Amino acid sequence: MTALAHGKCIREEQECGGCPCGWDASRRESFASKLDAIEWIRIAAVCGVVWFHIKDGPFKQIGYAGLIVFILISVVFQAAGAEKDLFAKYIRKKSARIIPPWIFWFGFYGLLNSAKGKELFPYSKGVVANVLTGPWVGLWFLPFIFMVSVMVFALAKMSADWNPLGRAAVYLAIGLAMLLDMHYVPKPWLAHAPWGQWMHALPALPIGMGLHGVLKTAGRTRASAMVVFLIMVEIVCITLRNSDPGVAIPYGVAVLVVSAGYLIPSRLPPAVTRLGGLCMGVYLVHSFIMSMLKTLLMAGSAPWSLFAVTVVLSLILVALMRGNRWLAKVI
Repeated sequence: MTALAHGKCIREEQECGGCPCGWDASRRESFASKLDAIEWIRIAAVCGVVWFHIKDGPFKQIGYAGLIVFILISVVFQAAGAEKDLFAKYIRKKSARIIPPWIFWFGFYGLLNSAKGKELFPYSKGVVANVLTGPWVGLWFLPFIFMVSVMVFALAKMSADWNPLGRAAVYLAIGLAMLLDMHYVPKPWLAHAPWGQWMHALPALPIGMGLHGVLKTAGRTRASAMVVFLIMVEIVCITLRNSDPGVAIPYGVAVLVVSAGYLIPSRLPPAVTRLGGLCMGVYLVHSFIMSMLKTLLMAGSAPWSLFAVTVVLSLILVALMRGNRWLAKVI
């Protein structure tokens, strides 16, 4: 399950086998409150992604933190599912949730490019890169998160019997080392889709596994461990702020807000949870909505107005698509 889609699974707990994060029933109520806080963060994260794609908008690196947020939350949920599922069941769930949207939107944006007279794959070069990037560059996320889900399964099974804090420390150390090493990756390599996006996003995998280790504790231990976890990440991000702000800012912001989301309890009305459940769809349709607005209605509009209209229309379109049982499978 991806972070973009986990709202649906919260409403249908049987899809994940009881508690959607894999904690035992005695901890279900306390963890549900954390899920409510995460809903706010998911909504803010998809707004950040939309903002990142607004031309000439400021604070783009903060907006890009939205994608890191989604990966961190996805890893936490995937790790919980991996601990209790056999691989066949686990991968079947991931395939059903990720592959249909990938195929559908690959075809949709391919047809859209053809209708506009554009290249089929305008963002990448080579067969493998074209398939993994797709006709719209944002589709890189779907095969990436599918690959991550397989890696999470292996790592979660390998470390299932570890002490939770030891597990958190090991994976955090790996993630921070990957962030520091990012500075040494040749810049031309990072400029090619989807490899640049994959390299930038990959440290979120071990960091998310470390976060899952922290969340396997409770009470004061969890709060203290989360604070230490957060401080370590922020120290590294501050170290990188001048040499590599494109890494430091998204990760510094993403880990901060996700950590806070799991520590701050909040009970939300069902409407907010349903809104959070639309996030994956908004991610997939917002480029189309934005393109139509810029072409037909809002050419030359201020960034903030284009952003607001894009978010609202994307939410409406996704909600309408969710009403159709076939389209609901790809959104």
